[in-house]
Amino acid sequence: MQAFIPAMAERGFGRLIAIGSIQQVKEHRDMLAYAASKAALESMVRKDAAGDLLSLQRPPLCRDRDGLPR
Repeated sequence: MQAFIPAMAERGFGRLIAIGSIQQVKEHRDMLAYAASKAALESMVRKDAAGDLLSLQRPPLCRDRDGLPR
């Protein structure tokens, strides 16, 4: 982010999209390190958000044919 945002701001154009996870808001006990890293990513995006240049997208939870989370 530090390498791209200044140049994008100077040009007045560009987008960075960070991919989040449902784990940020509803963590699973077997995935605590992953949840912590995604929460840290969200915090970094919020702190460094440069206008409309940076956004975080959190994909929805997917389920298999049996209705179980995947």
